[in-house]
Amino acid sequence: MAYLAKGRRQDLLELAETLDISIPDNFKFLDIKDAILKSEGYDIDFIKECLNRIISDRKELELRAERDKENQQIFELQKLQIITYTSTTADSNMPKFELHKLLPIFDPKTTDVTTFLDLFEGQLTFLKVPVPQWVVYLVGLLPTEV
Repeated sequence: MAYLAKGRRQDLLELAETLDISIPDNFKFLDIKDAILKSEGYDIDFIKECLNRIISDRKELELRAERDKENQQIFELQKLQIITYTSTTADSNMPKFELHKLLPIFDPKTTDVTTFLDLFEGQLTFLKVPVPQWVVYLVGLLPTEV
């Protein structure tokens, strides 16, 4: 009889269902145990094995659920790390070139703007700077008079 104490209330309810014993919802643990012990065809070895199987199945499900939860947490952590990495690298994707050292100083009085823009385009193409970012570099190179 002590072997029935190993299980939880839910385990005993499942055992009673396996044995085709109807148990009302308001029965407590001891009431369920008594109903199982007083059932027709009570076989101690069969009931022990059924209860052990029910308990091991429950523990296996709990372990699997715990592993799934851990895997989900690991996934979320990796996802956050990737998001953090991409957001920090997105900020650093714009190269930090000192173009004023690579290009001659543009003087609107003496230098032709087309020549300057051709040199500018050549340098940025060589440095593989994306075209949408060219304006940022160009504004930094042009004097305020232009």
